[in-house]
Amino acid sequence: MTDKPLNFHKGYRQSFLGQIHYREYGEGPAVLCLHQSPQSSSMFDCVLPYLGKHFRTICMDTIGYGMSDQPGRMVEPEEYGRTILEFLDGFGITKPIPVIGVHTGAYFATQLAVQAPDRVSKIVLSGPVLLHPDNRQIPPKAPITIARADGGHLLELWNSRWKHVAPVKDVVAFHNLYIAALDAGPRAQAAYYANGKLDTLKQIQNDVKCPVYIVWGDRDLSAPGIVRCLPLIPNIPNHIIPGGTLDTMEEFPKEWSEAVIKYIEE
Repeated sequence: MTDKPLNFHKGYRQSFLGQIHYREYGEGPAVLCLHQSPQSSSMFDCVLPYLGKHFRTICMDTIGYGMSDQPGRMVEPEEYGRTILEFLDGFGITKPIPVIGVHTGAYFATQLAVQAPDRVSKIVLSGPVLLHPDNRQIPPKAPITIARADGGHLLELWNSRWKHVAPVKDVVAFHNLYIAALDAGPRAQAAYYANGKLDTLKQIQNDVKCPVYIVWGDRDLSAPGIVRCLPLIPNIPNHIIPGGTLDTMEEFPKEWSEAVIKYIEE
């Protein structure tokens, strides 16, 4: 993993469901990053040094995750989209910009492109969940963690994540992702309620009007679905990262960033 910059700018913007925490780095045209669940904007720390050399890279904590407020109820897909739009409004960003979404963040990037096509210029989907109409196999959800007096939940969560990414390339990066998942605790699956109402493949095929790019690791939990669905979207470019897992971005930050930067700057 590359060294982190000494300082990311951090702050809050208001949405109708509460305050949204963010971090940003770099100068130039704005790019928005949406994290996977149950993580936070901190998962982009490994790629911000690369993206920030080209873009003003803004990474938000999805409402209900990280340091953003808890909405206190389940949130609908259009409501997630509204919080993102209000977040961008807080920066005065009203022109279309590229949006990068990782895993569950890819659901929301696609939804935003459908919901507000005048605000999104391109979407980059990293490890998106694509459901083939003949075999709608959904990858396992991130586990909910309930604290126990004997501390057994700590090892259970560690082992649950480890089995999906072993052999682990960067234990420190894995640990940081583990901590974020642990912090989410019983809220880990909150975003899946909205995700379960969305079909990213259908949206790409029928509703998304902006360019789409897919980056994925061949060992990712979402990889089988991507392999099955790519023939159904032959005009969508993609970049495969051999060996990439659930944590492809953290395992291969330079290759992932170079692929994303090249596409956005085209």
